[in-house]
Order: sequence, then structure tokens, then C-alpha cells
Amino acid sequence: MIARSLAMLVTAALLFNSVLSAQSGWYTLTSGTTTDLNSVFFTGVDSGYIAGQDGLLLRTFDAGLTWATAPTGVTVNLNDLYFFTQDTGVAVGDNGTIIRSTDAGQTWAPLASGVTDNLYTVSFDCDHPNGVAGGSSQTILNSTDRGMSWSIVQKGFFGGEFNGSSMANNNLGMIGGENSIFAPLMASTEDGGANWAFNTFYLNSNEGQISDIHAFGRTTGIAVSQVWDGTGAISRTADGGVNWTTDLFPEDLRGLSCPTAAIGFAVGAFGTILATTDGGITWEYQTSGVSVGLDEVSFPDSVNGYIVGDNGVILKTTTGGIVTSSEPLGLWPTETRLVSTYPNPFNPETNIRFQIAPASPEGLQGGGRADYGFVNLTITDVLGRTVSTLINERVAPGTYILRWNATGLSSGIYFARLQVGSLVDVRRMVYLR
Repeated sequence: MIARSLAMLVTAALLFNSVLSAQSGWYTLTSGTTTDLNSVFFTGVDSGYIAGQDGLLLRTFDAGLTWATAPTGVTVNLNDLYFFTQDTGVAVGDNGTIIRSTDAGQTWAPLASGVTDNLYTVSFDCDHPNGVAGGSSQTILNSTDRGMSWSIVQKGFFGGEFNGSSMANNNLGMIGGENSIFAPLMASTEDGGANWAFNTFYLNSNEGQISDIHAFGRTTGIAVSQVWDGTGAISRTADGGVNWTTDLFPEDLRGLSCPTAAIGFAVGAFGTILATTDGGITWEYQTSGVSVGLDEVSFPDSVNGYIVGDNGVILKTTTGGIVTSSEPLGLWPTETRLVSTYPNPFNPETNIRFQIAPASPEGLQGGGRADYGFVNLTITDVLGRTVSTLINERVAPGTYILRWNATGLSSGIYFARLQVGSLVDVRRMVYLR
């Protein structure tokens, strides 16, 4: 099913004689760093931790209002973390790094992993003792004591890696990544991570790698992926990973959080946020207000959530990403551009995603209402002739998705052309009938 946008998803015919608008249920927190942030984990609404490049560890106990760095004793990239309680947690990173804290992240002790592979994922469930870590060379590690010690389940494969893991309870869990020939690889356990059953599948015939995964129980799970061509996918299984139903998206997807069986959030490139309220069957775009890559998301409950990404970006919502009437207008993209057209090639419809930055600096700072800019979005053929005008009016800052239907036109190459003032951005599209 083609993804829809909460910000705006309309046919071209509905655009005429109307003013477009977009808001965001997410706002930016001050991180105090420009370092790329790889993982976020909140044990409750107020208490949370962030792991990043070069051994960076941030923590907050006031719902993200302030963040403090904690000395980890390592300089490698920290890629993932898990906290059992506000006090006790584990972080994993490059070169087989595992560190553990029992004093709310104030100090960290190194642990022996037995491997030198980069570790990208770690997961437990609540305060249960059994957990899993995974990384490059298809490495899988297992802990039975809340991360205090680790044993090697497998390592040393040529190629492939595990990027995301999820323990549904003390016994059931899933881990996902890619195998040695670039196909998505998922494994499931029923004994707390000691033994695993492996399944390979494709993303609607595409190669790629699972970035993150969530296990709801023995049979049901959701995985987000990066497709080989730079796009993304969300897959759902109801039989323990043997079969998957996959939806493709224009942006590669990197992080996943499912606070309930029905509600879930996926994040990825270009500030992408997707939300589901039906257990992953359908997904809606939410406006992030940023254009950098988003790497991980954490929801301690169904409405309070945090996202981290490149350049020290931290986003927060207290409404599940939904815009409310009291939401401040002031969180818009920082650049105007055509983001993507998808699918491409297409027949007969494609989604054109674009973002409009505010014309005045006040909009970027949330200090006032930014001016509407005049936007011209057209479709042209290879000779430069306009075959469809989608927008020719003033448009509010925001991120939008428009669906264009090429029925009645000949097969061939077309171009989406966005012009705002002197800025012109063009995307090539292929219509295959």
C-alpha cells in the first residue's frame, strides 16, 4: 500500500484554488552537540539515554529539557543501548565494545564480548535476564544475566551483519540484518537467545538489509529496512518470519519503536517519520521539521516519544506526533527542495514529496508565523513542455506529498519541476504503461 501523509496527501485536481498548510507534532530539543546520535532509550517519560559517535553518551532526567554527557571510557562509536531501569543499562559499539552502568549512566564498566566485530544492536525485555547483541560478520551474542556476561552464539561469517534486535519476553526474540549475498536476514529464538532459526526474504524482490526489528511474540513482528537502491521498506510477518508482507517507501528507514501492539513509529533518511495505528498494516507520514537522517526512536508510552539522528538532532513529541490546536507553528524544514518521487518508474501514479522552508528566519526559530511563499510545481516532458501544473500559488512552510496520475499520457520520461523564487529543483521520473 502506498504510504500516505498526515501533512497532505491529495490528488492534483484538489490542489487548485486551495492553500496548503503543514504543521508538526514534533519539536527539536537542544542536545549541545553536533555529533551523530545513533540510539535513544527512555525508561520513562522523564529519564532517557542517547548513544553516539566517538563514545558519546548523553542522559536526561527532566524529559529532555537538559542533557549531560557521561564519561564512558571508550572512544569508538556506540551504536545501541538498552536500560532495564533508570539505573542499570548496557551499551554496545564498534570493535566488540560492551559497557554497562549501574548508577544511571554516571559511570560505565567495560565487559568482555569475545569478539572484535562491530556490535550494532542489543535488546532485553523489561527486567528479564536473557538478552541478545548482534553485529558485523553475522555475529550474535547471548546474555543470561542482564548483560553482566556474554557468550558467543555465532561469529566469523564472510559478509552480512545484524543491525536490529528485539526480545518480546525472556524467551522469545528476533534479530535482523542481511546475509552474505545482501538479502534481508531475520532470525528468531524461543529459548532466550541460545539458539536461533534463520529466514531469508526479499523486499518485494529487492535486496537490502533490515535496519531494526520489533517482535510482538512468537509469530508476529515488524522490520524496517534499507533497500539496495537507497529507498526503504517496512515488512510484517505473522508466522515467525517465514513469510513477510512488504511496503516500499522513498526513503531508507533506520529505526523502529512499537509502544503497543497497534501503535508504531519508523524513522529514516531526510527527516522521515512514519506512524502506524493498526499494527503496521498501514503507515502515515508525520512532519519532523528537519531534513537530516534520523536513526532511532524510543517511545516509553504511546504518546511521549524521542528521536535522534545526524548532527546531534533530538526530536520530541508529547502527542504521538499528532498536531494539536495548541501546537506551536514554527518547526519547518530548513531547506526548500524536491525530496523524492516514488514509485519511480511508475504506472500510472507516483507520489511527489517536497518541502518548503519558511521565507523568514522567525519561522525557523519558532518565534512567529513565517510568510507564505509562492510555489510553482509542474510536470514537464523531455522537450520542456508543461503537461500538468500541480501548484501555482502561495504555500505555507512544511513537508508535503502530492499524488500525480499520468493516465492519458504516453510512456516515457517526465520531470517534476519545483520553483520557489529563484530556486529550481528537478526530479526525473519514468512512466511505464
